[in-house]
Amino acid sequence: MKRLVLSGALLLCAAPLMAQTPVTTSITVTTANQRKFTGFGASLRNYTNPAWSATPEGQAARPYLMNAVFRDLKMNTVRLWVGAEPSNVHPDDAPEPDGIPPVSRLKSRFYSEFVASRALDELRARGVDTLLMAPQFDNNSNPSATNLDSFMGKLTTLIYELKRDYGVTIHTTGINNEPDGWTSATCVSAVKLLRTKLNAYGLQSVQIIAPEWSGVSQPILDRFAALQADSVAWAALGGLGSHSYGNNTIPETNAYINSAPDKRYWQTESADPESPDSPTNAPIAAKTAARIMGDFNHSVNTWMYFHGVLTKNFNDSTAGVTIGIYDPNLKQARLHLKHAYMKQLMQTFERGGTFYRCTNPERYAYQNPALFMNYNAKGAFYAAACKNPDGSWGIGVVNTTSLPANSSGDNWKPAATFNFKLDMSALSGTGSLSFQAFRSNASATMQPLGTITLSNGVGTIPNVAPLDLITLRSAPSALTAGVKGEYFNGRDLNTLIQTRTDSQIGFNWGTGAPASSVNTNSFSVRWTGKIKAIETGVYTIRTLTDDGVRLWLGDTGSPNSAIHQWRTGGNQSYETTISLSAGQILPFKMEYFDADSDAKAYLQWKRPGSTSLVTIPAA
Repeated sequence: MKRLVLSGALLLCAAPLMAQTPVTTSITVTTANQRKFTGFGASLRNYTNPAWSATPEGQAARPYLMNAVFRDLKMNTVRLWVGAEPSNVHPDDAPEPDGIPPVSRLKSRFYSEFVASRALDELRARGVDTLLMAPQFDNNSNPSATNLDSFMGKLTTLIYELKRDYGVTIHTTGINNEPDGWTSATCVSAVKLLRTKLNAYGLQSVQIIAPEWSGVSQPILDRFAALQADSVAWAALGGLGSHSYGNNTIPETNAYINSAPDKRYWQTESADPESPDSPTNAPIAAKTAARIMGDFNHSVNTWMYFHGVLTKNFNDSTAGVTIGIYDPNLKQARLHLKHAYMKQLMQTFERGGTFYRCTNPERYAYQNPALFMNYNAKGAFYAAACKNPDGSWGIGVVNTTSLPANSSGDNWKPAATFNFKLDMSALSGTGSLSFQAFRSNASATMQPLGTITLSNGVGTIPNVAPLDLITLRSAPSALTAGVKGEYFNGRDLNTLIQTRTDSQIGFNWGTGAPASSVNTNSFSVRWTGKIKAIETGVYTIRTLTDDGVRLWLGDTGSPNSAIHQWRTGGNQSYETTISLSAGQILPFKMEYFDADSDAKAYLQWKRPGSTSLVTIPAA
């Protein structure tokens, strides 16, 4: 693989399967429909399967897979199942008239599966802090009012007794897994019944999500509408829930979740169950990345895969339902390729960040401009963009062309390689911002590709081949809450014309004016702000200006500045050093003037251990 960097843009050279002329199309990142990224996770089932402990290989496989999935994918949420099971799984359940075992049996099974096995301890040790209950009641037919009341009563009693007897706190619960046989009215009644019963047990903190339908289409929109129309049910809900298999959340869902910013959208189950999976299965990996980014691009807050780890034969026709797998016959453990794609995404998007909406204005190959996945008509690519808690930006794009058709009627686009023109309005006016780029495909995972630079939020991600996942992430921000810029006419901060917030100090105005009504020559600027140290060590701080500059670090009212070069001259570069601790906040003030001709002003740093000076990144 060859790599070239030309004028700040990456040339991503795909594996030489087939030479294709790249198609140029746009990904526009808008400031619309911003949603917080609150959770990532998976279900945990069959943790007590004897295959894990029957052999030394099985005993070693379970912690290896738990680390790789829950720890390395930075999962904070796990979905725990309880309720009716096939008789061949639990033949001694002795269901009651409602078809569900008694609470005592549900509790003993939960204790065995998750408490006595130390599964919850193992999950907590790997960063999981949110438990989602997945009740499994009759989901094929609409229950009677009596049975519905019994379902919600048993669920409430179980949640209460788990906390009372074992100290297990369930944070969120559904009403039923995939209640596709339940009417809208039943879903509404279930939410209200469950909220009333939880409150009666003092469990007001337990959130309810609903309906967790098997997909996103008109039936779930009908349930959303019914829940919203009932003020009691809507107030009782902590969030909406759905599953993501042949599709993902769609623009129509946004109207419901965006009308209630206090509620979260949970996508609680996603998988590719139609075929075996493998460490080189790029089609399933690409579809998984597409669903993750498609869901986050359409208001999902918490996203969950179906199973995290399972014991199952590698060639099982349903192996695609899990991320990590142990084959007890072969006595081997392995991770499917989608694990690498998911890991790359979770190193790009950080929980606590905010997703911004990505669109494709050209509607390439009849692609919906909103970049969502429908049941049959599939897009050629999917994308997501997130501003992370540390101020860095993460961007991901996956090329889903060339995927084969399947029995579900999925209609994927023919193979195409893309040059993506990226336009991020949120970065307008920020100057140059550098991103580290990575790629995963069947041949290589998390492959570093060098640097790509966006100029005021505009740049190109070139040569993205079929089934490639490309991610970009900028450096953490160091300027907290932007920089106050006061723009004056006159060389000595004479007449204040405009005050604004600049995201960073990285300007090359040439012979133009820096702002409306400000002189093209003989102007000056005062910037004040705070720098946040990213790591502990010695920082080099540099000013690069045309013409004069003064810089204060720390005590901005001191008569003694760290740099004082208030004189004319082009391309003046001055440096100072300062020792900072990680997280330390350093106030600063920078004053600058332009006399005539060209004008520019940069505030740069070289972080500990680095060899390059870069503009201090924006918040």
